[in-house]
Amino acid sequence: MSPMRRRRRPPPADFAALRAFARAYLHEDFAREYGSAVQAAHAFAAAASAAERDDLAAELTRLAALGWPPDRLRAFFTDTLGAAWAAPSADAVLQMADAVAERRERGR
Repeated sequence: MSPMRRRRRPPPADFAALRAFARAYLHEDFAREYGSAVQAAHAFAAAASAAERDDLAAELTRLAALGWPPDRLRAFFTDTLGAAWAAPSADAVLQMADAVAERRERGR
């Protein structure tokens, strides 16, 4: 097994803002309620404080930068964070970060 595969997933506490967002917005009805994960991120950004938006955007960007393969990202969202949405790629994670940052830049 390669050293990369042996590394454990970061604990959810390392992604506290993302975990809270995933449980509140990426739940089993998120597709019906928001239409997509990006739209859920927009909804979060509209309701969140500037600090909450900053935290979530930073955590999403940090997660995407880990360079995990899609299967590991999906498992992190569903198994570790408890989300119904399974991230298909780092780009999809960055799209959510961009949606939050967009609002962050406009909403200050």
